Amino acid sequence: MNKPNLYNRGRSFIGIIIVIIVVLLIGVGLFFYLNSKRANIPEIIQKEQEQITQEKASVFDLSKCEEMFQPYMKHDCYSNVAKVKQDLSICDKIDSEYFKELCYSPIAVAKQDLSICDKIQTQSLKGNCYSNIAEAKQDLSICNQIQIPEWKDHCYSLIAQAKQDLSLCDKIQYQGDKNLCYARIAEAKQDLAICDQIQDKRKKDFCYSVVGAAKKDLSICDKIIQNQKSKDDCYSGIAKAKEDLSICENIQDQSRKNECYYGVAVAKQDLSICDKVESQFSKDLCYSNIAVAKQDISICNKIQDQTGKDGCYSDIAQKKQDSSICDMIQDKDSKNLCYSNIAF
Repeated sequence: MNKPNLYNRGRSFIGIIIVIIVVLLIGVGLFFYLNSKRANIPEIIQKEQEQITQEKASVFDLSKCEEMFQPYMKHDCYSNVAKVKQDLSICDKIDSEYFKELCYSPIAVAKQDLSICDKIQTQSLKGNCYSNIAEAKQDLSICNQIQIPEWKDHCYSLIAQAKQDLSLCDKIQYQGDKNLCYARIAEAKQDLAICDQIQDKRKKDFCYSVVGAAKKDLSICDKIIQNQKSKDDCYSGIAKAKEDLSICENIQDQSRKNECYYGVAVAKQDLSICDKVESQFSKDLCYSNIAVAKQDISICNKIQDQTGKDGCYSDIAQKKQDSSICDMIQDKDSKNLCYSNIAF
C-alpha cells in the first residue's frame, strides 16, 4: 500500500487557505468601499454646495439659493438677494416667519415704506422697522405710531440725536433712556454743560466719560467720582483716540485695562500691543481686527481659537472678495457661508 503523499496534501491545504483569504479580502474590500461611498454622500453634497456658492455667472439666480443644503444659509441667500433687488416676494420664500420678517425690515427702510413694516408681526422687529424709517425721514409722527413704549422711546432718541435736539429727549418716558439721549447729544456737541442737567450721578458720570473721550480731555475723567467704570472708560476712550498706550495705565480694573490695550492696538494696528492683552479671547479678537484692517491672512494664523481663526479668514475673504481665502476655513458650514457671502 502506497503511503499518502504528505507534500501534495499540504500543498492542497495551503491552496484552499489562500482561496479563502482572497475571497475574504475581496468581501471586506467591497464592504468598506460601499460604506465609504455611503459615508461620503454628505461630503459630496457639501462639495456640490461649495460649487454652487462659488458660481458667480448668475449672481441673482434664485435657483442657487434653492439648491443650498443648510437652511440658515438658504435664508441668508434669499435675504441677500432680496435686499439687493428690494423684492419682498423673495423674502416670502423663507420658511421661517422670524427670518422672513428680518428680511422685510431692510427693504422697508430702503424704500421708507411703513406698509412693509406692517407685514411684520413680531412687535420688537416692527418697532425697530418704524424707528429706522422715522430716523431716516427725521419724522417724529412715525414714532407716535409705535405701540411698544420702549421702542417709541428708542425712536424719539434716534431723532433727537440726529437733530441734536434735547427737547426731543424729554419726550422719552423711561428716565434711563432719557439720560442716555442727553449723554449722546452732549458727546456729539462735546458740551459738558449738558451732562450737568442729568440728575442721576452715575448717569452723569457716564456722560462725563463720553464727553471726555470725545474732547480727549483727561481732566474731565477726573470729575468722575461715583462710577469707577465710567472713569476707566473715559481713560480708555482717550487712550484710543490719542493712540497713547500710557493712558491705559490709569485704569484700575484689569479687564478694562485689557480692553484699553486692545483698543489702542487696533487704532495703531500694532500687533505687539495685542500681546499685552491677558485674555486670550480679547487677544485673538485683537489679532483678527488688525488682520482684517490690513487684509493680511497671515495674522489670522496667530489666533488660537479655531472659530475665531475661521471668522478672520471669512472677514478678509469678504473684504477682498476673494473666494480662495474661504478654502482656508476648517468648519464646512462657515466655509459655505463665506462662499455665499462673497457670491452675493
